[in-house]
Amino acid sequence: MTVMAISQQDWPVLVNGQWGFTIDGRFVDRDRAVALALTTLQPQYRSVFVWWDFFLDRMLEADVLPALEPLSQGVVPVWRLVDAEAVVRAHLEDSEKPLTDDQVRYLASFLNDWVDAFVRRHAPDLEARRAIGGPLGRRLVARLMRPRAVWDVNASDRRLLAQVSQEWQTIAAELGLRGGPDTPVIRLESIEGGRLTLQVSHAADRDVSDWALRFPAWRRLTVHGRDALLALDDRESDAFWQEELPALIAEGVKVEMPGQWRNPRLHIRGQLQHSDEPRASRLGLDQIVEVDWEVLLGDHPMTLSELEGLVRASRPLIRLGGQFVVLDDDTLQEARRMYERAKRSRVKMADALRWAVGGVDEGVEVVSSGEVYRMLSQLTGPYPPFEPLAGFRGDLRQYQQEGVEWLVRRMKSSVGALLADDMGLGKTVEVIAALTRLKQDGAYLGPVLIAAPLSVVGNWEREFARFNPRLKVGSHLGTTRLEGPALIEWVGEFDAVLTTYDVLLRDVDWLKQVDWLGVVADEAQQIKNPNTKRARAIRRIPARWRVALTGTPVENRLKDLWAEMEFLNPGYLGSEREFRQRFERSERSLGDLRRLLAPFVLRRMKTDPNVMPDLPDKVEIPEWTHLTPEQIGLYQAVVDTLFREVDGSMTRMARRGAIVAALTHLKQIVDHPALYLHQSGPMRGRSGKLERLEELLAEILEASERVVIFSQYVAWVQLLAPYLRRHFHTPVLTFHGSMGKAERDQVIHDFTDPAGPPILLASLKAGGVGLNLASAQHVIHYDRWWNPATEDQATDRVWRMGQTSLVTVHKFVTRGTVEERIDALIQEKRHLSRQILSESGSDMWVSELSNRELRELVELRQSLTTSPS
Repeated sequence: MTVMAISQQDWPVLVNGQWGFTIDGRFVDRDRAVALALTTLQPQYRSVFVWWDFFLDRMLEADVLPALEPLSQGVVPVWRLVDAEAVVRAHLEDSEKPLTDDQVRYLASFLNDWVDAFVRRHAPDLEARRAIGGPLGRRLVARLMRPRAVWDVNASDRRLLAQVSQEWQTIAAELGLRGGPDTPVIRLESIEGGRLTLQVSHAADRDVSDWALRFPAWRRLTVHGRDALLALDDRESDAFWQEELPALIAEGVKVEMPGQWRNPRLHIRGQLQHSDEPRASRLGLDQIVEVDWEVLLGDHPMTLSELEGLVRASRPLIRLGGQFVVLDDDTLQEARRMYERAKRSRVKMADALRWAVGGVDEGVEVVSSGEVYRMLSQLTGPYPPFEPLAGFRGDLRQYQQEGVEWLVRRMKSSVGALLADDMGLGKTVEVIAALTRLKQDGAYLGPVLIAAPLSVVGNWEREFARFNPRLKVGSHLGTTRLEGPALIEWVGEFDAVLTTYDVLLRDVDWLKQVDWLGVVADEAQQIKNPNTKRARAIRRIPARWRVALTGTPVENRLKDLWAEMEFLNPGYLGSEREFRQRFERSERSLGDLRRLLAPFVLRRMKTDPNVMPDLPDKVEIPEWTHLTPEQIGLYQAVVDTLFREVDGSMTRMARRGAIVAALTHLKQIVDHPALYLHQSGPMRGRSGKLERLEELLAEILEASERVVIFSQYVAWVQLLAPYLRRHFHTPVLTFHGSMGKAERDQVIHDFTDPAGPPILLASLKAGGVGLNLASAQHVIHYDRWWNPATEDQATDRVWRMGQTSLVTVHKFVTRGTVEERIDALIQEKRHLSRQILSESGSDMWVSELSNRELRELVELRQSLTTSPS
């Protein structure tokens, strides 16, 4: 015995004497709720479908009998479920607690009302069929079988109805219901003046009386030879398509349509006109282009007046090009939309390019010519051999050369570009090389604004100085930055201006007054939420072209791509609502989205076959960070204290101790104030290094890669691990010298497990030797050791035999601090530093420096450290 458990919140409700269901907080009557449950996949109707299924089971058991219902005026005949309350007790139960007597009576009343309504609705038709069949009547037999196919049939779709008809003939023949020479055949013969004529085979004679009960026109059927003809007027023709044809197909009647009858595709084709407007006055995708529209119904071109007539007629049958055409409701609605579009002869370049790139976009096809053709050719054509860049220092790999040409073409075409290469493939260098190419080609027509997180601004400064010092670069940062007209005048002195998103937000009203050549958004995930103040501010900056750089173009939602493209090429993907309706609800539409994005998005992965041969086994990237105001205050206080002590009278040993202690304190402050102050308090927002670490880890985790983070301070490992666990909601392993052997072995085992935690925090001394950490793809040196060999040895825990991936090494360096001078010493005199610095990595050599040399080493260069106000 089947028992249906259903929560009371999904029970039927009785409102003003009418049974129904509560759907999304509103009452829906029973019949409409059932109809929606049978035609929709929406989960809120699932309980209605369960009730319908239960009701049909009871009807198939034939447990229905006539009864008399006592009322105040007397008794009325009704149909009832036999022993309805016993049925409820036997087959229904509350999913939370047993049914009470009142609940049983309530549900029994619902079922009885449904039974009575169901029988009364269908009994007259069954009675009429019995009378037509003569004194023996007819036997109604139901055969329940597993469906071979499920058809979601809409009466307005003539093509699908015809397909269903053919399928039904096969199934009916298998069941013995229809088939052979006795199968009725209806042939849609002709249309005269909009009227439909049907030819009916003689095999349908015994069925016509049944059909006439629902479609009275069958009574006018006239015999013509072996077959009969029926001519329908306009109203009857429409009713035949909407109601009678689906019913005939459901009964297994064979319906034939002439081959020339069809439901053609309606689409609109536009020919973009050539423009003689000078290209210099254009603004990329914002420009207006002229278009000549042509509407086609199938292959037949229609004039605007013909389309207008089709819209006004709203008929499913029309004569077109000497033959009749069947149109469904969707096509007629589309015709109205096409008519409104065809009346507009001027469109934005963004729309024209989207239609041209997409091939066919929602029934719109554009034949590109003139400016659109030139732009498409520029964006998608083959690259010529790479020419040397005047003034550029450095060698570009093959994939980087292609990236430079790709960027330059979009910059010259005044369109936006999303460079979404994997982390470590050199996006910054490619932008600098592209600007160099513009300069070389005489296309550098104004300054370029580069917005980035504060933690990477220093890297941009150094990369410009390294790869093309001829380009003049200014930084708009800090409390002393210019404002107003002075800022606008100052910007004109540079080829590129660096700023942060926070400064841009504060100064957008001045920055938007500059005639920028381009805007570059680095770490563009910062503006993926289009509704944030940062995202709105950068969209207000006018420029001829825009470039976004990110290693993770889609972090959480497909909408990320819409936000990035809305910054780069506003309006190209439509409104956010249109984008969601078209692309987020159907996987089949992702191919269309990929085709639309192709001209504007370049994404290369480290594992791409055309990238891997160009890559070394290891890439080292300096990660330049800044000090927060709290760090600046603590750093300066330690420096001041140090020089008050060393400027006084101290023994050599005391001086050495003071210097070593101060250096340790400075390095701890640069890591995080909590490390220096021995705090376990709040972590976020107090350290520029931690801010950059969060950004890097977000990209690494998004790419499903693994990372080892080295620090020389065990205390920092122990402070950082719980913070990262909370911040990223992911397990974090730690490895340091105070752990026992068994615990260490377990940590390494867990990290090398592909399903294990993706982050390992290790102290430099304990984790830097004797381990195999080749399961990671990234190494982060959070703080710098005096001896480069020690860092290299730690890196080699990941970059070693067994490593199958490119290893990216990130070395944190805080601008304007002792770390920067040590890094410069290591980079410029690496071979000499191994002689100066002891193999143990001791910092005792610093204590032998003179006071002047010591001041140059540790003094804070404030202009390079301050965060923007």
